[in-house]
Amino acid sequence: MIPKLSEHTAHLAQVKRGLDQISEGFFTSLPTTEAEELGSLFASFNRMSKAVAAREESLRDENVQLATAVSRIETLLDASIDGVAFIGQDLSFSFVNRRFCEILGLRPGELSRKNVIDAQVLWQDTLNGPQRLLRVLSPVPHDNVDGTLDVIDEIVEVNGAEPRYAQAYGAPVLDDDGAYAGRIISLHDNTREMELDRLKTEFISVVSHELRTPLTSIKGYTDLLISGATGEINEIQREFLGILQASANRLGNLINDILDLSRIDAGRMEVKHIPVDYTKIIGDLARLMKASADEKEISLDVSYPQDMPMVSGDPDKIIQILSNLLSNAVKYTPEGGWIKILVEVTGDATVRTCIADSGIGISPSDQKRLFQKFFRADNSLTREAGGTGLGLVIVKSIVELLGGAIWVNSEAGRGSKFYYTLPLCAGRRFGGLEDSADEEQSAAGVPDRGMGLVLIVDTNSSVRETLQHSLHRRGYGIISAGGMDEALQKARQHKPDVILLDVMMNYCAGFNILSTLVSEPATAALPVIALSMDADTTGEKLTLGAICCSAIPVDFSPLIDALNEQKLISNQAVSVLVVSFGTVNDIHAAHAGAMLAMADLHAEVVKGSGEAIMAIVSNVPDAIVIFADTLQQADVHSFLSAVKSENDFARIPVLLATNSNVGEEVFFHIGGANPHFKTAVDYIAEQVSAVLRLNSYRHVIPNSGDEGPESGILNDN
Repeated sequence: MIPKLSEHTAHLAQVKRGLDQISEGFFTSLPTTEAEELGSLFASFNRMSKAVAAREESLRDENVQLATAVSRIETLLDASIDGVAFIGQDLSFSFVNRRFCEILGLRPGELSRKNVIDAQVLWQDTLNGPQRLLRVLSPVPHDNVDGTLDVIDEIVEVNGAEPRYAQAYGAPVLDDDGAYAGRIISLHDNTREMELDRLKTEFISVVSHELRTPLTSIKGYTDLLISGATGEINEIQREFLGILQASANRLGNLINDILDLSRIDAGRMEVKHIPVDYTKIIGDLARLMKASADEKEISLDVSYPQDMPMVSGDPDKIIQILSNLLSNAVKYTPEGGWIKILVEVTGDATVRTCIADSGIGISPSDQKRLFQKFFRADNSLTREAGGTGLGLVIVKSIVELLGGAIWVNSEAGRGSKFYYTLPLCAGRRFGGLEDSADEEQSAAGVPDRGMGLVLIVDTNSSVRETLQHSLHRRGYGIISAGGMDEALQKARQHKPDVILLDVMMNYCAGFNILSTLVSEPATAALPVIALSMDADTTGEKLTLGAICCSAIPVDFSPLIDALNEQKLISNQAVSVLVVSFGTVNDIHAAHAGAMLAMADLHAEVVKGSGEAIMAIVSNVPDAIVIFADTLQQADVHSFLSAVKSENDFARIPVLLATNSNVGEEVFFHIGGANPHFKTAVDYIAEQVSAVLRLNSYRHVIPNSGDEGPESGILNDN
């Protein structure tokens, strides 16, 4: 008998109720039915219900086991003697054990779920140099094969009745697909190790002093014997005494190096800061070193300005710096080579000295360790020349104590260039001219504002020096900063007329500086020109990586105008890559793609850094538009750093659209190539002048001039 329609309806209602119960977590069985058409359906439903119930039970057991395992791991980590924390992609502390907070002098749980940027205030007063810890905590781009660039190790000092020291170690964590998932941070209290190191330094100092007493007698009597004061000696005796004298001198130099190093480590190295005739020191040392150079037929040339100003420093220490670098140059330059001493006055009230040679050079891997204690490059010439590996460590410490910096530019087999800077005497202007500011202002740290005071913020010293020299010659007052804390302090103190900020410095740390500047009432009104700048180690060439920032919604007209102008010049189609970070920005990205397409530009819309990098590699775009939630978004920084680190992609104009407040006084370089400026510094100088002339504008029309590679468009968003 065929069931009635009402019966079918009733059976289907039973199936529906059963499904509803399963969705609510109640697993039921349907009764058997005599209806042949529905019997198999009911049986299948009952089998499915049992299978789902069994699977649900299994998953519940696995979840319980997983929760137990996680709890056990957290308990073990909480009992660890070392501090352990995990920071997710959103820059928040996902896990912090008890010891981590204790080492920082915080209450247990005080950091849990807090953002790294917001949590800075918690350890601002408890640490001496809190920026060191922030450098370890802040995520950096995972753009190298083995992740070594992402591993950061710092020593942080915790203030208290007795200072404590902790070794902070941070490393990236990757998921199963190799994508960046966050950072693991460990803090190890190494106060005891630091104390033992101090005791070791004191022991070495005492022993070295005791060794000098008998060594002085050995050297003195050896010199007397060789001089013939005690009677004639034969040639064999003279040869043996010469060996003894050379060995005693070498041992004396080693003891002096160890004593200097122990003083530096103990903070007892004292240096003077008095006016020094630098040209006389250079001339005297060049004459002394010429004899050693002539023995190897090495030419030695010196070049310095005729109106060389006095430098501020310690004459004995400056002689030690220069003699060490010159002796190394002679030691590691083969016969018939050359050595040059090049001195110039920079635009940062400093004198920069370059010791260049045609020697064996230094490999990139050795350059990283060059200023470490006891390190010596491993090759036949260094083994033959001997040495302890302490000289450059001492030189670096002395240069920094004098208020300067030292760095090297070298290539294996192609010679080396060692650079170091020394400060000019207060009250002296570049080129030997007197400062318009009086000595009281100089002593008080009040800079000469000139046509306008410019604060240059960049970690690259070559960039800073290039811009300082160029802008100072144009009549601007200059101050500079190499990091976040120094930049913010100088911005608050001096209220510069313009801030030149490299937003890509230190893996996009410039964005953090920018956010702080525009969010603080004291600095929010200061005009900021945000760029991506780079220079070679000599500072002779400055290049710009175009980058722009805009609040959402975005005015695309400047970018569209620039790209259309480029299309007219090149007579080729141009393309724009639009990248969305986060689903909330997908709509904005799609809308931007449509707007660009309406402007007759080819636009490709992708999601996330993975798709974006694939798109760039397959078809290099003429511009990139990024939609992100904040200026500090870690995955955006990783993507930007990956793009800007590749020479083929570094010059692609980037427009970063964000929900962050970017300020009404922030100006961004977003253009590509433009033939109106000779160099990048000419372009930047024009933009500084334009910002000083105008409170706000959409376009800056460049002056006509010779063709060159640098230019761009500024906007005030």
